[in-house]
Amino acid sequence: MARNKNSTVVSTKARKVNGRTTATDVTFSDGSTKRLLTPCGKGAKYAAELHEGVHYTNTGRVKTNQSGVARRITDTEAAYRSGYLAAQKDSARAYKANNGQRSAGSVRKSGKRD
Repeated sequence: MARNKNSTVVSTKARKVNGRTTATDVTFSDGSTKRLLTPCGKGAKYAAELHEGVHYTNTGRVKTNQSGVARRITDTEAAYRSGYLAAQKDSARAYKANNGQRSAGSVRKSGKRD
């Protein structure tokens, strides 16, 4: 459904997964709804797309072409998604290093996790 450019936001509802807000559902005055992903939700969507090799909508359904076949991600799209996830990981490690926290993958010399 195409949204009228003059419609205004009527309501918003946050969606949480495992206690983290991953998306916000926005309802407009013309009755249409959109799901806006947070960076956490976008990362989860990209990881799922890379794992499965197909496109997903923001609501979690597989995107299909006109004949009903699932749309595969191209090598270029896969590279973009991989880079986005790597940038998220780098940013998280930098934040943890600057705030005195250990990263999730830190291992002592003895081979045991901290």
